[in-house]
Amino acid sequence: GAGEDVAGPVVLRPLDEQVALKVKRTHEMFAANHGARVMESEAPRKLRMAVKTTAEYAVVKDLASLQQPAAEKGAKPGKNQPVAEPTGVDADAKAHLRRSAVEKVHKEVMAAQGGGG
Repeated sequence: GAGEDVAGPVVLRPLDEQVALKVKRTHEMFAANHGARVMESEAPRKLRMAVKTTAEYAVVKDLASLQQPAAEKGAKPGKNQPVAEPTGVDADAKAHLRRSAVEKVHKEVMAAQGGGG
């Protein structure tokens, strides 16, 4: 008849009871995985580390080549000598390098996602 299904008669329950039943079933289905970590894919992890590395070290990656002439002159840096913070033109160059590194990484990410540059 009209009130029957393949599995038997259709029982209409109040909406709040149906929702509670669905929530209970959903909870039972995912309860075994509660607190489990999601497996991380290798490609996003590598991309995240590349972005972090570039953001942190892009400014100083060429620093060794800039300091080399002082080492050739025989000057030995002291262990406890403070490192001078860049000012003026050096600070502007540092900011420019940081900005260009971020832009480069952004372009690479966009290209990898197919979003162009």
